[in-house]
Amino acid sequence: MMYHFHHFTIQIGFIVIMAVLNIGLTTVSDAMAKMEENADTAYVQFVHASPDPEVAEADIYISDESGFFFDPSGSEPFISDFTYQDVTEFKEIPADHENIIITGAGSDEKVYWQELSFFTGNEYVVIPFGELSETDEFDDPHIGTIEAMAEGVEEDELHLDVFHSVVDAPEEMDIVIWNDARTSLTEYFDISYGSGSEVYFSFDEDSYTYYLYESGTVDEEEALQKYGFVVDAEEHGGQTAVAVATGYFAGSEDEGLPGPELMFAFSDGDRIIWDEPVTGVDEEITPDIPTEIALKQNYPNPFNPTTLITYDLPENAHVRLAVFDLLGREVAVLVDETMRAGTHNLKFDAAGLASGVYVYQLRVGDRTINKRMTYMK
Repeated sequence: MMYHFHHFTIQIGFIVIMAVLNIGLTTVSDAMAKMEENADTAYVQFVHASPDPEVAEADIYISDESGFFFDPSGSEPFISDFTYQDVTEFKEIPADHENIIITGAGSDEKVYWQELSFFTGNEYVVIPFGELSETDEFDDPHIGTIEAMAEGVEEDELHLDVFHSVVDAPEEMDIVIWNDARTSLTEYFDISYGSGSEVYFSFDEDSYTYYLYESGTVDEEEALQKYGFVVDAEEHGGQTAVAVATGYFAGSEDEGLPGPELMFAFSDGDRIIWDEPVTGVDEEITPDIPTEIALKQNYPNPFNPTTLITYDLPENAHVRLAVFDLLGREVAVLVDETMRAGTHNLKFDAAGLASGVYVYQLRVGDRTINKRMTYMK
């Protein structure tokens, strides 16, 4: 069992998230052929996580025209009659900067819009959340995206992302998942409202408990909410899912608000909603700590434009993780601070760099480890 801290995950035979372009591709030429095949196209799945009554039923439009100027009248919605907690399958859209415009179902009146960027061939889960009618796009974006993949996950695995959209919850949450035997632990630290984190989640049994904590209180306070859930490997193995915490904590006491619920949105468009929190005693959470400093191979590799880099720390230490080109020029510094002991997992975005081979270097004390990775647009 491996323990992953902030922006990283616990891994029990887990592997880190990879972009769909590189799944099952064994050569650079294979990857290039796949990219040409998917030219100018991206893939999106929509998950409706906004409890705003004005968009309880909504129409979704996609346009390269600014949402400010876009006129829904006379245009066909990309998705019609999209209700709260609905989930779509993955759909093709143009790859580039696109505006997502949301109206009430059958209405020409725009409630909210936001511009998003989609890279060719990649897959994204797009999540409208929060009180959209009370939100200003420029001050407070309320459509979240998670880069995902809908294919290539092993049959006994679930690629599980988490997303925080409980309206009246603390701004940052820690999310903890225990299996019922209390032998495996997955933690996501400091998940901001309207954002998420990624992990490969392997099945080792069917039943788990999902805990929501205010950030920084896992070892000190009881969970704000917890849900028991069952994952059926036979039914949902080999898929991507997003675990979305929705609604309002106050909704449990106020009949006018939807209460907090845990929704799993699967890549095939299926969903499961758990709306009954569980009760019980919280056992102490004790992580496993790595025994030595290690730098893992990035994944995916080759990549475009993002990849994940994982490193292990057996004790708290100052870490410098940087990226260099083959001429030895430093092109990015990913970490330069004291980090806690554990297995750390972070995303490197090479957008803006030239295609080619790069070296990523981990320095901890007098120990230096180098590895190579290939960025291919």
